[in-house]
Amino acid sequence: MISDFSGIIFDYIALFNKPVLYANEKIDLRPYNTFFLNKEDYWPLRALKKFGLELKEKNFGFLRDIITRAVKDKTAEEARKWTKDNAWQRQGESGKIVTDYMIQVKGGFL
Repeated sequence: MISDFSGIIFDYIALFNKPVLYANEKIDLRPYNTFFLNKEDYWPLRALKKFGLELKEKNFGFLRDIITRAVKDKTAEEARKWTKDNAWQRQGESGKIVTDYMIQVKGGFL
């Protein structure tokens, strides 16, 4: 996947465990309610730098080599697994947990 900073990156690695190339653009954290954090303290950005590979415009001509390297990078593969395990809790159970909570809180009104 080639992307800018987006939450879809995390869905992608959780579902496919494939490499991510990202554009390192200036990221405005205000939409994420994290404008008060330093970017270095924002967990998704720290994780992305571990499992992703920054794609710079000057390297566009080498895209095939960059993708090949990303596919073979075992360190990034382990970082994707770590990120998935830390970000995706209770796999296969979340729908039931949310529904049970809504029934409990709303008295059964859905």
